[in-house]
Amino acid sequence: MKYIYYSLILSLAPVFVMAQNHNHSTHACSEAKIAHYSAMENRALNEVYNPAMDKYDVSFYHLDISLNEDNVDIEGNVRVMAEVVANDMDEFVLQLVDELTVDSVIFNGENTTFTHENDEIHVDASTLANGDQIDATIYYGGTPPTGGFFAGISSEYDWQYGFDATWTLSEPYAAKEWFPVKQNLTDKADSSYVYVTTKAANQVASNGILKQVVDLSGGEQRYEWESSYPIAYYLISVAVANYQQYNIYAHPEQLENDSVFIQNFIYDSPSILSQLQDDIDATADLVEYQSSIFGLYPFWDEKYGNALTPLGGGMEHQTMTTIGGFSFDLNAHELGHQWFGDNVTCATWNDIWINEGFATYSEYLSREGLIGPSSANSFIVAAQNNAMSSPGGSIYVPDEDLNDIWRIFDSRLSYDKGACILHMLRFEIQDDDLFFEVMQTFQDEYIDSTATGDDFKNVAEEVTGMEFDTFFEQWYYGEGYPTLDITYFNYENALQIEFAQTPSTNVTPFFEMLMEYQLFFEDGYDTTIQVYHTQPNQLESFNDLAGAHGNLTNIIVDPSNYTLEKTGDVVVSNSSVTPEVVSTLYPNPANEKITLEFSESGKRNITILNAIGERVKKFSTESRKTLINLRSLPEGIYFLEVEKGGATTIKKFIKN
Repeated sequence: MKYIYYSLILSLAPVFVMAQNHNHSTHACSEAKIAHYSAMENRALNEVYNPAMDKYDVSFYHLDISLNEDNVDIEGNVRVMAEVVANDMDEFVLQLVDELTVDSVIFNGENTTFTHENDEIHVDASTLANGDQIDATIYYGGTPPTGGFFAGISSEYDWQYGFDATWTLSEPYAAKEWFPVKQNLTDKADSSYVYVTTKAANQVASNGILKQVVDLSGGEQRYEWESSYPIAYYLISVAVANYQQYNIYAHPEQLENDSVFIQNFIYDSPSILSQLQDDIDATADLVEYQSSIFGLYPFWDEKYGNALTPLGGGMEHQTMTTIGGFSFDLNAHELGHQWFGDNVTCATWNDIWINEGFATYSEYLSREGLIGPSSANSFIVAAQNNAMSSPGGSIYVPDEDLNDIWRIFDSRLSYDKGACILHMLRFEIQDDDLFFEVMQTFQDEYIDSTATGDDFKNVAEEVTGMEFDTFFEQWYYGEGYPTLDITYFNYENALQIEFAQTPSTNVTPFFEMLMEYQLFFEDGYDTTIQVYHTQPNQLESFNDLAGAHGNLTNIIVDPSNYTLEKTGDVVVSNSSVTPEVVSTLYPNPANEKITLEFSESGKRNITILNAIGERVKKFSTESRKTLINLRSLPEGIYFLEVEKGGATTIKKFIKN
């Protein structure tokens, strides 16, 4: 489930590090989930999994239910087919909330006794042995619990468009709130049918192919959707409203004489279609582009689609995204999930990165391929800013946090930092063709299945021949990011740069990483160097660059925004003079003024430069404490250059 919007890029400035701090509007999907969840009780999160369900493997779900657009009342039956995979199976167990009433259970052709309590259905299966088949149909109905983004089923009036809609959203633990199910990520059903009976004025959107619409008595119709692809329990979905269809086609290069059907269910109003049509049409370009970088859209012979609801974001139901509106980033994100989250699904909720980090990076890649580098750069800078807005937290979700919805779908960690480490991995590989081969090989090896973060690491190692144990230990399982302090020394025939790394937490004390630096010299010459950081304090010599172009004057750290890091002090020393130290600069970011404090008094020349190196303010002071008025400066990134006795220190600050 998901989404993001971002902005910005920096260019040169004297002796500075490329900044990664701009405002980042949050994931519409994850934020909406969390915001709406605040209205819910914890019922869906106190998930208790019964290991008895591991004794069988689901092959098929067939939902045959009745729903309407203006309430969550549900009635019907669900057929579950499975195979026994244990030697000592005593009972057949499914999950279904107690608020729904089970009327009867047909088990392998017999009307059987059952119990339904503590959100579980139990049926005696003591006569079955390993390899035996299970065919169970559960007849049930009632009014499920609802309320909030993470409710299994919701019905609301869409105030933006003026229509009622009912829809389902089962991630992570809420499928049991609307149908009998086995909530186990690694047990994908081989196929699924979803039949929904509703008022004739409505239409129903779901997974797979709409095989037929059957007219029934009493002014009702039954929509019969069927899918032949493996599917995770939480990706089965329905959406019901007074819809119209607006359908288009994509033409990925892999399908020379065929196309991908894109089936969109939007509210039945001409004004709504005209409002949304351009954004929906852009989906075809996204399908074509993402097919070119990830491999052919995995469900191409069924469809891709969207169903409009009052959902505050999007949910990547397989072949039919449930969506609250259309925009480039939201479309790119939810479509990316069809590869990462649907075709290959996270094997555990600990590894939600397989879904959310990859889908977020799909937004970046789609901007890069379809809009341009500047737009993509704005996106990744904002993602990096958000990832570093707090010092700790791992992308991998610890076991103790798996009942915390806020943690699983943390937009800073699962989404943004998750996208950022893919961007860093791409940089570490240093070969785009090889990076995208990793992405496609991952799809090929885990098609229709589930995977962990370690599985992706292993594929990356297999394809590239590189070792990524350290990378994943510090960026995936570890916490935080480094802050770099840089000092460079100009001598007559030598140039040395000292890099000092400070971690944001003690969990990961050092980040071994490849870094890029752009160097600027007195005569206008510039060059980009790469340094592989192997220790917290590292001194590198660049004598081949000394003298030929005058002194080194400026440094940009990470000029292309590949990596996660913050910049502390950047100090230049052209002599043996001890560099000036700004003891304190606060607040940062600042709005109207900042205060500088020094360790001792003495004359200093202070210059403020904007993000492109233009001088915007210059003055001198002899005070240990100096107040600087920022009211005349526009919002943005600035660099404070403090010169004393031939040595210069650079500090970065933000005016907001």
